[in-house]
Amino acid sequence: MWADKEEILVEQSHIGGAGKPFKNLLPVDHVMAIGTIPELGEIQRRCREELKPLTDAVRAAQEALRAARDAVYARLDDIAAAEPMRDVGGGI
Repeated sequence: MWADKEEILVEQSHIGGAGKPFKNLLPVDHVMAIGTIPELGEIQRRCREELKPLTDAVRAAQEALRAARDAVYARLDDIAAAEPMRDVGGGI
């Protein structure tokens, strides 16, 4: 709606589009995107589509790490089960 080098006046919608839109004066560096709801939705869809290979790779790496951790803990359980429990004395 209006901007100078430091502030921008925007019309915002409430979360979920409820209620009437309202005007808000924000520092320029707080604004991440400007557009109508359909325009912003399209940008979001394109970003999601473009980033899908990367997010899939991250998800696969997280699953591999989770499986590796599970294997380490399972092996530690096996090692602990194979060792006789020793009385180390002391106690509480």
